[in-house]
Amino acid sequence: MELEEHQIDNTLIKIVLNSVQDGDLSVIKQNVQKFSLDMNKLIEKENNQNAFFFMALVKNDVDALNISKYLVEIGVDPGHKDKHNQTCLYYTVREGKYETSKYLIEECKLPINEKDIYGQNPIYYAARDGHLNLCELLVEKGTDVNLEDKYGQTCIFYAIREGHYDIVEFLIKHGANVNKNDKKKQTPVSFALKNGKDKIAQLLIDNGGMKPETKMKNNKEHNKKNRKKPTEEEHQTKSEIINNIQAPKKYILVKIAENGEKTPLTEEEYAKFVDENQEVFQLLNNKENLQKMVDEINDEDLKMHDNWEKIAKKLMNTLWKIKDAELFHKPVDPEELNIPDYFNIIKNPMDFSTIKKKLANFTYTNLKEFKDDMDLVFENCYTYNGRKTVIGDICTKIKNEYERLFEELKLGKFL
Repeated sequence: MELEEHQIDNTLIKIVLNSVQDGDLSVIKQNVQKFSLDMNKLIEKENNQNAFFFMALVKNDVDALNISKYLVEIGVDPGHKDKHNQTCLYYTVREGKYETSKYLIEECKLPINEKDIYGQNPIYYAARDGHLNLCELLVEKGTDVNLEDKYGQTCIFYAIREGHYDIVEFLIKHGANVNKNDKKKQTPVSFALKNGKDKIAQLLIDNGGMKPETKMKNNKEHNKKNRKKPTEEEHQTKSEIINNIQAPKKYILVKIAENGEKTPLTEEEYAKFVDENQEVFQLLNNKENLQKMVDEINDEDLKMHDNWEKIAKKLMNTLWKIKDAELFHKPVDPEELNIPDYFNIIKNPMDFSTIKKKLANFTYTNLKEFKDDMDLVFENCYTYNGRKTVIGDICTKIKNEYERLFEELKLGKFL
């Protein structure tokens, strides 16, 4: 009986909180009266979120504001923090709700400089998602634009990464440090250049940002001044190391694990291989016979397999170098990008470096498997970011270029 009651409680929580997200205030009031609910006790357990967090997802800002006022009226805590140590203000800012955010700051007194588990305050989200008006509101209310997160980055880094020129310009005018070093020793200028945001890099330089080559030159001069000459003992040690270096062997036998990792055979494994594979061993040690066998191969399927893989590798190498393709170079790191819900939405992640590794390790048995992984990269991006966004536009550009190369290189004939 207790289990049934618990299930009913969860069902009620879901019904009522979903009605908040739907944004119809009259329905919310009906549910509160119908079930005689204490709304302050309705907490979605997985993320530890109360009704205010669901209010933040209401599409219309005016509706969200009216719901916020009603929730305050019936005693729901607007300052409740979820599992990320964030209040609902983070969410209204991220969703671009200006009037609701203003109400939460001015009337509900929600803090704007407290840090979440990532070391960030709400302006990070406004800067990242391109909401200039909310950046202006937060700065007006006294937010710290030079607050550092756990990566040593300030909010200007996030505006740079997403290409929000107007927000970067605004943050500079309001005291953002243009020469801040993050934990990877990146400055806003170097970070902009790394992410292909050349115009923003120039904006930063025009406002006092140090060029990477200038910084490197200064560091070299500093190192040169402080460089110590090696002692006689250190010099002798280096000479011994150099003398003991042996030229590498031209060929080695390796074993390939299921994950594609290659490791050389140990002496014991090599001896066992020779003992159990005498015919293969004799073949490998007879260069003339081996070449003769290779020349006589007439397996069209084998030739086709080899050809499509070479062409696919060429395609990937070309696509890799295209501007903005670095967005797909490595697996998505939800912690680094501050998108903790990524793996809740994307169940089968994929990226270019993983595909290149699978090509190098001959993991694909046919072209279709390669093509499916490439399609997955773009579909994942659209699913999480949407098509009509800055990231969605980049995705479309790279996807179109991939399809153009696929056709140009005539890979379709191998399907």
